[in-house]
Amino acid sequence: MRVSKRGDLYIATRIAGATHHFLGLDFSRGIDQYAKDLSGDPSPSQELFEVILDQVGRVFEEQGLSESELSGIQFDGRDTPSESAYTLLAREIIAARRPAMERPPKESRSVTTRLAEHRQR
Repeated sequence: MRVSKRGDLYIATRIAGATHHFLGLDFSRGIDQYAKDLSGDPSPSQELFEVILDQVGRVFEEQGLSESELSGIQFDGRDTPSESAYTLLAREIIAARRPAMERPPKESRSVTTRLAEHRQR
């Protein structure tokens, strides 16, 4: 199992012998929601797509997250449909993303305001 991050896109991969699973969850803001099969297959498995949507939705629900936070899903249409694999991948992505979600918001005061406060001390 491996989880990596590229900007707001979190990618989890799992290779277990002859089977592999790939899941990318995009948390970018300001873009339309999308689902993208990265295999290039013109007719990806509808069963796989449904498994991924169901499991990602289930994990978001159990973690108390809103699916509206999710901008996109990326997957490999050649993967084997496996509820347990995609549940695990989604959980690992959420666990990797959780520290970023828990960070306090960045300072919203302007630089000049902070400098003025510093001078008063």
